[in-house]
Amino acid sequence: MRWGVEKRLEFIEFRLFWESGINRADIIDHFGVSVPQASKDLTLYEEKAPGNLLYDKSAKRYMASPHFKPVFSNRTPICISRSCKQSR
Repeated sequence: MRWGVEKRLEFIEFRLFWESGINRADIIDHFGVSVPQASKDLTLYEEKAPGNLLYDKSAKRYMASPHFKPVFSNRTPICISRSCKQSR
């Protein structure tokens, strides 16, 4: 998996864990990627971490499921936060 994709997946997981949700705009704003790329990243996250996401239609936001288990964040949250900032 490419480094940039991995960092975006870690960011998705970080936001799910610490803020309980994420949407495409969060990814676009943080990484400067296109709408289609942000959508692909969320789809890829769903494939790699099945059962971690629930889509809230009224909030138009992906939420952490009650069965959420980190898959990509095998480092401390501080390191994830720092790596996300470095990847900008």
